Order: sequence, then structure tokens, then C-alpha cells
Amino acid sequence: MTKVVTVCSFLLASLLLVNGCNGQESSSSSSIVQSSPSSIINVDLGPIFDELPEKSEAPLQPGTSSLRMTFDVKDGIPYQNDIVYPYFDPQDSIYIDLSGTWYKKRIENFDVNKKASLDLTFLGRSKEVVRKFVSESQGYLRGDFDKEQSDTIELPLPENKLYGKPTRDGVEKYEMGTWYYKEININELTNSSYILKSLGSNYVTDLFVNGYYVGYHEGGHTPFAFDISSFLKEGVNSLSLRVHGIPFGMRSDTIPGDIQGTDYFNYTGPMQLMYIEKLPLAHIARVDALSKDTLDGFDVSVVIENKS
Repeated sequence: MTKVVTVCSFLLASLLLVNGCNGQESSSSSSIVQSSPSSIINVDLGPIFDELPEKSEAPLQPGTSSLRMTFDVKDGIPYQNDIVYPYFDPQDSIYIDLSGTWYKKRIENFDVNKKASLDLTFLGRSKEVVRKFVSESQGYLRGDFDKEQSDTIELPLPENKLYGKPTRDGVEKYEMGTWYYKEININELTNSSYILKSLGSNYVTDLFVNGYYVGYHEGGHTPFAFDISSFLKEGVNSLSLRVHGIPFGMRSDTIPGDIQGTDYFNYTGPMQLMYIEKLPLAHIARVDALSKDTLDGFDVSVVIENKS
């Protein structure tokens, strides 16, 4: 994988006239990072699962998270899930819209012991934790369930039911876990990057593609992305989401945290758009504009990701 960063300076007044990196150059830099080729899926839960530790690290304190951050900054470039953190604005790209009908199943016994469920969700991902997820999914990992009897939902939409009452009790207070399952058909896979992007899913989301573990995201209102190129195949592909909403007042290490009287309804589930973006192997991953001061324009950095 190669990332090239070019920084150019523009005068603010000429913003609408500039096409590309024209204008007075203020600085320029480049960085090249090599990574191993895409892993070949040859085990039950995939290469990312293979790299997980057998057991999770214990949290520093009881009731706290041992989930590792999936966001990092290297040489001034933001990364998430081992890819350049992309922009999420619509582009002139090919998209696979994941909106529409999904099968869903609420996780059984979540309300019996909320603390144990929360402790599992906030454990650092390990083979042991993911195996528990697989057992918990009851077939929603690979579509091994009775689809005619399954509940469905039109995503994006909160899991909480609407009761039609003009009161604060007019929305179900559901703050636990749900599995979601959808199949999509890809007639032809080309030599491209396929990036799954979500604009928001509350609160901890774990993703499986074709039964293989891809990763997780913590945070209900922050967008996230995964490169799922190596997990896809021509024909029917399955997507599985495990989404766990976090009850108010039970954790102090979430956002919002242990705050009583918060003026915010705690919806659960994939509440924002989710889609797969098809990109060339060499593409612009992100563009950032930073004002130098109020008079002398701004710097623009362009990050090009090259996987060819």
C-alpha cells in the first residue's frame, strides 16, 4: 500500500478558479508505506480473526473497556482500521447502496444480565470473544435461519419501536443488542478497492462479511469505513452486523457517559446510511484544507492511496 501526500497553497480568492494543485506551492512532502498483500480467506472466520489473540486483555478496572482504538494518526495522516480515513461526502464513484430490507434478531437474554452483556461487548476483540458472538448469532452470521419467520427492518432506522404516542413514552427504550443480516449480489468483481462506509451506527458495531470477521467500531455518531475487498466474491455476498446500544447510566467510558438527565434519546442500531464504494486501486483517499491565517490563504493536502 502506498500513500502519497502533496501539500499545495492556494489563495482564498482563487478557490473557485483552481483545478488541481495549481497556484503558489508552499510545501510538498511524500510518504511511502508498504503493506502485505491482501490475505486469502482460508479459515472459518477469516484472516483478521486468525490474527486476534486467543483471549482478551482484562480491563484496567472492572466495568471499563479494553477495546483498542481503531483510529490513529501517522505522519499527519489519519487512519482507521488500517486504511486511510476517507472522506464520506458523495463522489463520482460506483456505489452499492445497503439501504432497504435487512433481517434482524434481537439478542436473547440481553435484558437478563445487562452487565454481563456490556462486559462482553467492551472486551478487546479476541478469538474467544468472536466465537461467543458466533454462538450468540444463532445463524445470523451466514444466513442459517428461517428467513420466512425472521423479523425484518428497513435500514437505516433505529431498532427502537415507535408507539405513536405524543409523549416521552412514545418510543421504546431499547438499549441492548441486535443482529442484522443482508445479502447482496455482485455480478462481477473487478480489480478495485471496495470500501464499506457507514455514517453512523449506535453504539458498538461488529461487522462480518460472508461469515468472516472484519472488525468493529465504537461510537454512535461517527462515520467509519472498512476495506472489504478481500472478503467479497462474485455472486451472492452476505453482510452481518452485531450492534449493541449502551444503556445510559451503566458506563462512564462511553459518549454520552454516565450522565443523569441527558437531554438526548438513546436510539439503538444502524441509524445512518451504509454503502459500499467501488474505487480504483489508486485513488484519492482524502483531501484536507487548513487555513494558515485570515489573510494568506490555506494549505491543501491530498492523500493518494495506491494498492496496485
